[in-house]
Order: sequence, then C-alpha cells, then structure tokens
Amino acid sequence: MQLSTDYTFTYANSPLNYTYASTGAFFRVVTAGQAANSFPTNTFWSHALETNLLWQAEKNLSYRLYYRLSCQNLEDFHYTALTAGVINNNSYLGVVPENYTAQTVGLFIQYQL
Repeated sequence: MQLSTDYTFTYANSPLNYTYASTGAFFRVVTAGQAANSFPTNTFWSHALETNLLWQAEKNLSYRLYYRLSCQNLEDFHYTALTAGVINNNSYLGVVPENYTAQTVGLFIQYQL
C-alpha cells in the first residue's frame, strides 16, 4: 500500500489604488479627502488537501482511494451588497462568487493486461 497527501495554500492580496488630476474631475461635489486614493483591498484564500491510498492487489490489478477537500474564500468589494433582483432577478454582472467548501471521494480500479 502507498499513501500520499498533498496540501496547497493560495493567498492573493490585491490593493487597488487610483489617482486623478484634480477634484474638478468630481465636479467639485467631493473633496480630495472624500475621494481618497484607493478602493478596499481584494483578498483571496484557497486551501486544497488531497489524499491517495494506492493498493497493488495483484500484478495487474490495483485500487486507488481518493479524497480531496477544497475551501475558498473571496473578499471583493465589487460584489459587496450585490444581490439578485437588481435587473429582472439577475445581478448586473451575472454571478456573485461565493465562499465554499467541497469534498470529493473516489474509488478507482485499474486492470492491466
């Protein structure tokens, strides 16, 4: 029998800054302090745990048991408070990404001639 396990962690932190020539670009409705110079930071986390158990039962027959656990979390200001019902029960962008946890289990049988 052979057991293998892999873990992958992904993290992304994306600050979004902007500049403007003058507050005249805002028709003098807001001050430079109100306009600021950045949007909230977008943050993404992803975890994946994958395990395989391989059993070579005979010379030409093997079994593999597979398990995967995936988790994802996204914080993106573009989607804050965006809900269905905006335009004919659909959001303008068509989809709002959601955080999730998913598990996968599989059994594989391999026979070689």
